[in-house]
Amino acid sequence: MPRTMIDRRLRWRIRKRAQRAFPVMRRCERCGGGVYLQRHHPRLDQPLRVVVLCQRCHANLHIKNGTWGTMK
Repeated sequence: MPRTMIDRRLRWRIRKRAQRAFPVMRRCERCGGGVYLQRHHPRLDQPLRVVVLCQRCHANLHIKNGTWGTMK
């Protein structure tokens, strides 16, 4: 199986596990915003470690880390 397919499946499993573990997201943990909230996984090998961020803070974090645009 191609690596991209494995990566896609892993990300899907992580996303589903996070949705079950953290079903209600109320505020961004960086700016306190309450719209366009997303779950961020600081480490993919720790799928239950999740940070709730708004879309802007999430994008800024990935830009700062140099990982913006690397997820497919």
